[in-house]
Amino acid sequence: MAQLADDLKRNLAVLATKDDEAIKLRITVDGLRAVLAEKDSSLEVQEYASAQKKLQDERKVLREQMRQMETAITKLQTEKGVLEAALQHEVTAQAGAQAQLNIFQAKLTEAVVELEKRCAGMQNVDKEKVKRIVYEMSKDSAHFKNEQRKQAQVDVRIAQLKARAASLSQAELAAHQKAADAKLAQLEAGRDLSRTWLHADMDAFYASVEELDRPDLASKPMAVGGMGMITTANYEARKFGVRSAMPGFIARKLCPQLVFVKPDFRKYEAASAATREVFKLYDPHFVAGSLDEAYLDVTDYCAAHSMTGEQVAAALRAGVEAATRLTCSVGVAPNATLAKVASDLNKPNGQALVGSSREAVMAFVQDLPIRKVPGIGKVSEQTLNALGITSCGHLLQQRALISALFSSISSHFFLSAGLGLGATQHGSSRGDEGGAGAGGGVSRKGISCERTFANMSSPAEMEKMAETLVQHLAADMESEGIAAKTLTLKLKTTDFAVRTRAVTLPGHLAAG
Repeated sequence: MAQLADDLKRNLAVLATKDDEAIKLRITVDGLRAVLAEKDSSLEVQEYASAQKKLQDERKVLREQMRQMETAITKLQTEKGVLEAALQHEVTAQAGAQAQLNIFQAKLTEAVVELEKRCAGMQNVDKEKVKRIVYEMSKDSAHFKNEQRKQAQVDVRIAQLKARAASLSQAELAAHQKAADAKLAQLEAGRDLSRTWLHADMDAFYASVEELDRPDLASKPMAVGGMGMITTANYEARKFGVRSAMPGFIARKLCPQLVFVKPDFRKYEAASAATREVFKLYDPHFVAGSLDEAYLDVTDYCAAHSMTGEQVAAALRAGVEAATRLTCSVGVAPNATLAKVASDLNKPNGQALVGSSREAVMAFVQDLPIRKVPGIGKVSEQTLNALGITSCGHLLQQRALISALFSSISSHFFLSAGLGLGATQHGSSRGDEGGAGAGGGVSRKGISCERTFANMSSPAEMEKMAETLVQHLAADMESEGIAAKTLTLKLKTTDFAVRTRAVTLPGHLAAG
């Protein structure tokens, strides 16, 4: 028993030791569990911090991408602006090129339709065909090359004017506008609507005179002149695009059956003299613009016979036809310039009226092409067109630009045209109502006689031609009662260079 008790005590001691060890082990396990829990908690914090840092990095990346995208968008917008500017430049360049092409085409068209007066009877002409033939027939000629040289000079002049216009400041334009407005007010104050003017223009004059002697020509295409140059064409020839001042070889290409008639100026002068006898009945002081046209102030005649300008125009046309068997077209207007424009409107053998009120005059000129204004030729037309001015209405709208770019004389003339002004008294100037001002119009500053003929180089031939021209000139001076003091000889060579020589006499020289 004692031994058993000892064994039990030893076993109890061992168990106690085991219990202590178990407790220690439990304590250790619990410690390990706490450590593990602490480790887990620390790991979660670290993972959260890592995730947060990763998110911040991703945000930085996104912000950088957004910045890059904004930069790209800005660049695209800039490139878009550049492309738009380039496109606008290209459009402008194309417009400029088209304008140059239009000028060139207009130059060719001029050979066909320079003025409606010369183009009466050509309404149904295939103008594209005519332009093509004119170009092909003349492109290698000295005349064409000379025209190209002159066109180059015009282009330079236009470029200079456009550059000057672009450099004008708003203040400068305002100053020119003010000056132009003052000029317009001055011109408007001198407007005279009390007169009645006629402009009589014979229809295809030289050709019509030839048809009197040869009636069979009236039904055939015929031109007065030759292969070198024609002076005029009848209406049958105009249907093919043939016109005055066209080389005969081109006219023959346009119309192979064209009949040429040699000019006979004595015959034309006789017919012109007969028309002038009729003109004297209505205005003893009429002014002959050439053999086939005249300006008449019929104000007094209208008052004396209680007739309107239209009635006098009809009577004059009937009188000319009765005396000469020739027809004329007549314009009726309150000044000579508008009368000339109106005489072109209803050719052949017709008449047109511009009313004698400011409203009627302004309505007439508002959309009138500037080329229709006497005194505005192809160079002035091109120059004004390049500045955006194509009608008389535009002359007033662009008055500041006109005042800035042109001389005072040219500005005066253009503004007068825009207002529809013109000479209203014999001896006054075009664009000059009542006779105050400068310019050219129904008053005669000179008288001339010239001819285009086949090439010649013999001094004897040239002297003979000069003598013929002098005789014609003397006859014209005598018929109009004109005396002159300066005599000028103009010669154009085969390469189209123009040479002039002039002599001023001690006193005035009159024919007779």
